[in-house]
Amino acid sequence: MADLATLRDLRDRLANATGPDRELDALIECVLPDKWCVEPTMTERPGFVVSSYRIGGRRSRWKAPATTTSIDAAVALCSRVLPGWRVHLLAQSYDGWSACLHRMYGSPEADHAVWKKGHHWPSEDMARSDGAAPALALCRAIVEGLIAQDKANG
Repeated sequence: MADLATLRDLRDRLANATGPDRELDALIECVLPDKWCVEPTMTERPGFVVSSYRIGGRRSRWKAPATTTSIDAAVALCSRVLPGWRVHLLAQSYDGWSACLHRMYGSPEADHAVWKKGHHWPSEDMARSDGAAPALALCRAIVEGLIAQDKANG
């Protein structure tokens, strides 16, 4: 996974985004924990990423999912990089969108018991964020979740 400084930089870039951004899609694909990317290809083909593996002397390239555009792609990203987490809330606010994610504890009853105990989930098991669009809010919440897990794991 990317280091904490890289995740924080991505979080800040997502906070400043005003709409879908293929450059951010490629960057998300490169810094999140389950990909072997070296770099986004910003200049020659925005929205594509380059693999860190060489096959026959060549690096493969693929198109990054449109996670800053599509709610479905952002939810799939959450499942991919934060297994066991779910989208708890996605709501339109006065100045954009809000998203909240949390870790699932195995059953609705277990989730409720954790929440009822303190009327919130532990900070390392929850992430909230805002964004100009629903997919951006979800992407930023995912990065917040990764940051929270990194802090919890020391």
